[in-house]
Amino acid sequence: MEKSNKRESCTIRLASINVGTLTERSRDIAETLKKRRVDTACVQEMKWKGAKLRDVGDGYKLIYYGTTVGRNGVGIIVSDSYPDFVNGVQRVSDRLMSIKITEGGDTLRVVCAYAPQCLCTDEMKECFYRDLEALTQKFEENESILIGGDFNDHVGSCGDSYERRHGGRGYGTRNEERKMLLSYAEAADLAVVNTFFKKKDEHLVTYRNGGVATQIDYMLMRRKELKNIIDAKVIPSDGIAPQHRLLVMDVRLQHRRPVRPMVSLQRIKWWKMTGCETELQGMVKAQ
Repeated sequence: MEKSNKRESCTIRLASINVGTLTERSRDIAETLKKRRVDTACVQEMKWKGAKLRDVGDGYKLIYYGTTVGRNGVGIIVSDSYPDFVNGVQRVSDRLMSIKITEGGDTLRVVCAYAPQCLCTDEMKECFYRDLEALTQKFEENESILIGGDFNDHVGSCGDSYERRHGGRGYGTRNEERKMLLSYAEAADLAVVNTFFKKKDEHLVTYRNGGVATQIDYMLMRRKELKNIIDAKVIPSDGIAPQHRLLVMDVRLQHRRPVRPMVSLQRIKWWKMTGCETELQGMVKAQ
């Protein structure tokens, strides 16, 4: 008997963390993600070379990209409940990549970003944002976008002239001379999600080093979908990275899921893709 389409929703938890290096930390990070019920995590500064997929344990797979051993590198960790729906990977640079998750006729684009540090040249910073803008401009209007990253930028505690991008509940003082992240969010019609929730400082600060405490890691989403965000906060107690703190965001995704015919679907053979030497390219369809 044919059933009519109906509106459904699901809640997912996205995380972002600059790990400093993933060497000898991948298992600890996977354990923490499981403990915190994270579905997908963006990781920056992995310092691994390659375009591969690895099993990191506790029911998680890591898709990553790096061009130089010991420098930069980005990755996206996905729960084992997602692999059948990951059908696209875009590797832009060792600072920027995305995956495409399609399920039930709906598409979610998860982007991992690692912006150049403050001591890098303005040309490098501008190049990064040009690449990020070019990447997200390719996404369809009906696709959800979730961006997690270390942007090495201070958006400050107040929204000021960026009220639609900044919720007025950030931390610290804004980089008035640059405002590159907020300018990008304005152009792309995105919201910096972890500035929209009232939190104690310990749940806003994403970076600590000695006596320095700042907010430089952010989650971004389409402004029109901001109403679907349940919460966004820093979890300060896990200590899985030497300086950065785990940032998590809970989002309710609503979609119309059609009833699909009972056919045998070809599954991606993830168990054949483990091992450092296995290339991810070709196993999923590059977009």
